[in-house]
Amino acid sequence: MKRWILLAGLIVLTVTVLMMTISVLGTVGNHESARIPPDPFTTTWSSGRDGRTYSISGDSAGHAACKPSEFQLTLDNSSGDDSWRGSYCILLVDREETVKEIAHEQFDVPVGQTLQKLVSVTFPSDVVKGPIGLCVVIPQRGATVTTLWVGEKRTGFVEPWHAMTNCPYYLTEEGSRELAADFVRNSPTFVFDGIEESLELEETLCLLKEHKPGSPETLSNVHGWRFSFAFDSRQDGYGDRSGQTLTQVVTPHRAIIMVEFGEVTSAIMDETWDMIGQQRIDLKIPGGNT
Repeated sequence: MKRWILLAGLIVLTVTVLMMTISVLGTVGNHESARIPPDPFTTTWSSGRDGRTYSISGDSAGHAACKPSEFQLTLDNSSGDDSWRGSYCILLVDREETVKEIAHEQFDVPVGQTLQKLVSVTFPSDVVKGPIGLCVVIPQRGATVTTLWVGEKRTGFVEPWHAMTNCPYYLTEEGSRELAADFVRNSPTFVFDGIEESLELEETLCLLKEHKPGSPETLSNVHGWRFSFAFDSRQDGYGDRSGQTLTQVVTPHRAIIMVEFGEVTSAIMDETWDMIGQQRIDLKIPGGNT
C-alpha cells in the first residue's frame, strides 16, 4: 500500500514539475516576442501608365504563430482617368509555394478616390519562427512580396520568394470567368461607352491540354477556358475614341476571351479588334473571307 502511495506521489510531483516548466518556457517565449520591436513597412506598386498604385503596410516583425496581425491595403486611383475595377488576393508564400490564401476580393475605386482595406493575417501553426512572404497580387497588373518575421528578429539573408503572378482562385473556372469579365469591363472600348447592364456571358468552353502519345499522362488536363461575352456600346468604333467624330447609335459587340492558367492570353472583339494590342486585325474565318 505504501508503495502505491509513493508511486502516486511521484506521478503528481512529475506532472507538477512539467506544468511549471511549460509555464516558465511560455512566459519566456512571450517575453522574448514582446522584446521584438515593431518594424513598420510600406510596400508600393505603381502601374506607371495610368497613375494607379496599391500599397500594403504594417509591421514586418513581432508576429507569432496562430495569432492575428493586421495590415492595411490601399488602392489609390487619385490620378486615374476612369474607375479602377478589378480584384486582388493576399497570400502567405514561402520559397517554393503558396502557404495560405488570406483574402480574395473584388474592388471598384472611383476616379480621384482611394480605397483602404484592413487585412487580418493569422500565421499558420507550423510557422513557428523565421521569415515568410506576404504577397499581394492584382491579376494582369502586378504583384509584390514583403518579408515578414515570425517569432524572431530579422536575421541573415532571405532568398527570393516563390514567384506569384496570379491568385489560386483564378485557376478555377469561376475565377477565370470573373477575370475575363473584368478584362472586358476594363477594356478601352467598354470604358469609353459600354453599357454595363448589357454585358452578359453567352458561352463557356473548356480548353484541354491533350496528352502526348507515349507520355505517362493518361488524361487530358484543363488548362483554361474560352468565354464569349456580348455587350452594347453607345457609339460605333473600338478603343478610346476621344476626339473622333462618331455615329450615335447603339452598337452590339461580341468579345471572345481566352484565359489560360489564370491569365488572359487572347481577346478578340467582333473578329476584328485585338483587345490586348488595341488594333485592328486580319482574322481568317473558316469558310469566309480574310
